[in-house]
Amino acid sequence: MTAARTQALDPAKIDAVLELFKAEGHTPVSPPILQPADVFLDLTGEDIRRRLYLTSGTDGVDLCLRPDFTIPVCRHHLAQPGATLPAAYCYNGPVFRQRPDRLGEIPQLGAESLGRADTAEADADLLALSVRALDTFGLGDNRIRIGDETLFAAVLESLDLPTVWRRRLRDL
Repeated sequence: MTAARTQALDPAKIDAVLELFKAEGHTPVSPPILQPADVFLDLTGEDIRRRLYLTSGTDGVDLCLRPDFTIPVCRHHLAQPGATLPAAYCYNGPVFRQRPDRLGEIPQLGAESLGRADTAEADADLLALSVRALDTFGLGDNRIRIGDETLFAAVLESLDLPTVWRRRLRDL
């Protein structure tokens, strides 16, 4: 394990990132590890089946260990009485995916933004927040590839860069 990876697992830094997310308006959630499998299969396709840890409930319903947080966070939101949009959540915990020659339990830390009308700005805000989270871990030398031109423009506008640099980056 590299020093950067070891550093990234530092509980104090994880707590600092969660505090960063909370300061930006994200409510901490911890969705159940055991999830209905059908929603993952319906939304992401049958290809994910080979990566899920599957089991059946006593009622015959297919269940799986949480393979990511996005769908469980959305399910959590929809289960709240009087749930409204927009909403913002953050989380930290294990997800489970079968992987060749690797452990299937993977730590995941992140944030979700649901239902904002300004989607490009919402994506840019989450990307900027993610970069700040990486900086907290001391992982500042990263490459980010953005395929959505609208999102890229929104990210550039949100950065504290001189106008001439934003223009140059946009025109690359």
